[in-house]
Amino acid sequence: MGRRALLDQASRGDAPPQGITIWSLADEEPELGVKGDDLRRAVIEGWSKSSLGDLAGAATQRVASQVHIPTSTRAIGRFLVEQAQIMIDDEEDRADAAMRGLARALWDNHGESFSHSEDIDPVSPAPLYLNSWPGDIARFWMNAIDRRWRNHRDDWKGLNEEERDAIEDLFAGPRHALDAIEPAFASQAFFMFAADPEFTERRVLPLFGHEVSAKLAWTAFLYQPRYNDRMLAAGLLQSTIRQWGHMDDLGERGLEVNFFGMVASIVSFAAIPAKSRKQLLDASILEDEGKHASGFAREIVHFLAGAGINGDEIWKKWLRRHLQARFQGVPRTAEADELSVWADVVPYLGPRIPEAVKLFAEHDDIPLSEHFMEPDFPEGALTSFGAEIVEYYVQRVRASTPNNFMVSYHVNGLVETLTARLGKAAVKPITDAARERGFIA
Repeated sequence: MGRRALLDQASRGDAPPQGITIWSLADEEPELGVKGDDLRRAVIEGWSKSSLGDLAGAATQRVASQVHIPTSTRAIGRFLVEQAQIMIDDEEDRADAAMRGLARALWDNHGESFSHSEDIDPVSPAPLYLNSWPGDIARFWMNAIDRRWRNHRDDWKGLNEEERDAIEDLFAGPRHALDAIEPAFASQAFFMFAADPEFTERRVLPLFGHEVSAKLAWTAFLYQPRYNDRMLAAGLLQSTIRQWGHMDDLGERGLEVNFFGMVASIVSFAAIPAKSRKQLLDASILEDEGKHASGFAREIVHFLAGAGINGDEIWKKWLRRHLQARFQGVPRTAEADELSVWADVVPYLGPRIPEAVKLFAEHDDIPLSEHFMEPDFPEGALTSFGAEIVEYYVQRVRASTPNNFMVSYHVNGLVETLTARLGKAAVKPITDAARERGFIA
């Protein structure tokens, strides 16, 4: 095979040994000029997706020879992050050290000059931290830390000096680079806190509360939000309370629902002071004039319907007090839609179902919300409290109007489910009410 044919293979990401050959041939043909660098970048791209094995050191050495070229930064960044992931379970070796040096060199050579177009939204559906070389470097260091941790589980002492210095250098970068670096670390805040709580409390968790970085941090973190009690105590709880006032920053990518789910988990399971729990719940009502209260209530219904959730414990821990306060207009008068959504929690409260039915019955009849869905009744709910549940839904159906097709569809489903489980006679009051209100023919 001739030299030109081998050079053509560079863009196809062929086997690592051929990449070495192609690189050498490109070095032997200086007349290629810029095209030679294009070929080397194509080889780097191919290597980034390959298991390099014993060639990792030689490949990294060649990649390092391109670190001074601005147009090679993204290819080198991808090489670093992809290889660190591929080798994450391998023992530490010279190639690992070489890649760490390459990451430092890439930042030292180009960190201060990185910029992106002002038209780019760093938190778009194609976020900058996943689509830029500064983001690649940040993710490389987290993979490198993970690899070292896997090799030192019994004597792990947190980040070493090299890792701390490298990350500190990244956080000292220009604003445009931080648009990628900050969300990269925020997205892995749980891992970073596990690896080094002190460093993460000082450098990563504050990102969630600072005016400039909070949007970047939350939009990255909420794709897969994970926390623990120590993270909350180290500042994440206060940032979560603050975030209720900045929900519009999350856009329309389902992140708002993820945030609601995280709050539901915190108020239900986290070991936080009762005062902090109340602050977190009150913020869902007070911020943005209560525009998120119904959405949060809807997520609580979904949360309670989840497998393994003990509605009885959650009712006793905070939900009963919260609903009592909402009926009393504390800390803000509840809109009718919010209360109609909260009413959907009843089937998921286990032995507290009768108490909840009584609480809702003490107030004006609450109609079905426009988002009403047929409940997925937990095991035992209908067996133990069938009569209470039937009477509860009779009241709600009578207070409702069939103003959209989906509500009528789910009312029909409710009647069919209850009839199958409790019998036609027991469910007749709901059937009659649904017919009278026009939900069923």
